[in-house]
Amino acid sequence: QVSVNFRAACCWVLAAAVRCVREVHTRSFVMARAATRAAAWCLCVCVFVCALVVVDVAAVHVRKNQASLTDAEVTRFVNAIQQLKKSGVYDQFVRVHMLTFTNSRLGPIQFDECLHSPVPIDAHNECFDWAHSSPVFLPWHRRFILSFEKALQAVDPDVSLCYWDWTVDNATDPQRNRLFSEQFAGGNGNPENHRWVENGSFARWPQKYAADGGEFLARQFGGDPSVTYGHSVSLPVATNQQDTLNLPIYDEPPYIMWGNVTLKNTFRKTLEGFPGMRKWELSWGGYLHARVHMFLAGSMLASTSPNDPLFWLHHANIDRLWSLWQKMHPEADRYVPMSGGPFGMNADDFLIPWDGKRNTQQYEWYYQFKDAVPEGQRVRIRDMLVDDQDLGYVYEGLSYH
Repeated sequence: QVSVNFRAACCWVLAAAVRCVREVHTRSFVMARAATRAAAWCLCVCVFVCALVVVDVAAVHVRKNQASLTDAEVTRFVNAIQQLKKSGVYDQFVRVHMLTFTNSRLGPIQFDECLHSPVPIDAHNECFDWAHSSPVFLPWHRRFILSFEKALQAVDPDVSLCYWDWTVDNATDPQRNRLFSEQFAGGNGNPENHRWVENGSFARWPQKYAADGGEFLARQFGGDPSVTYGHSVSLPVATNQQDTLNLPIYDEPPYIMWGNVTLKNTFRKTLEGFPGMRKWELSWGGYLHARVHMFLAGSMLASTSPNDPLFWLHHANIDRLWSLWQKMHPEADRYVPMSGGPFGMNADDFLIPWDGKRNTQQYEWYYQFKDAVPEGQRVRIRDMLVDDQDLGYVYEGLSYH
């Protein structure tokens, strides 16, 4: 969709070049005027360049708003996810996300020791959270959902991730929001049966890795009162999102959020969910990104939250908001710290487990996610700081030049 006009222009140039070259070849190059020869060669160069660009643009796919998908696109998207589940690859992505959490790797006792450790937390030790509560939150999840998207496209090349704009499509009634319909992701969990989801494309969706101990996918719209101290949770509203997008700085010290209750609002911290802004309505369990997890509850509350396919739509939207923020603040650093921060958080540091260490046979858990993270592949934080097009996608609704 992004490239339709450009492709048409290139096709016109190609056709013109073909006509011109044919005309030139009907004469002798020796007899032809120098201007004609120059024009012919210029057109040939244009054809070559256009062909390269068309091929490049053709490789860029559109991540659409889930509300814009046709019924056929919904079916293909769902079918690709189901195929990944049947192959076992889906559960390997769940395991990757689970292992990002310190307590998943170390257990609750050692995790508590990490919280009270005098040693600075960074990627040198296992107290480091690979993906959350630090600046790596956005680049890590960008790499994660991109890897998942490529896995989907290995099943069906015409499938792309889509995003869920929860500030707009916030109704849970399937008659008003197809996302929660039988055709798509299904609705709320059954309160009389473990909150398991029993309708939709992911009904009785089994959980191989489940930090919550549940056998099947669970949801509890409005939040789990046992977690939110009896309070209900709603989805984020547009004013919260806009306030966050208006923040001019990606992040600043202290970068790690554990136990820190005096944090200033930066874009990354506020988008991830902590802290909120004083003028906002109190939200139990966090704001924006965190608030969506809290609202859906069930499987989305655990470290194994990708068990719920809504995870991918939610994080595609978070990634879209990062792209939008970059466009709104072109002079700002896309990421902080570029250097000088804790090891594992600087732009030239590797994302984990794409670090050549945790994605090798020597790592004790690698066998559980080897199809989700290629062996030995190395990805730096910097690699995720490029334009969307350079990663192979664009978002519907954003302006690209």
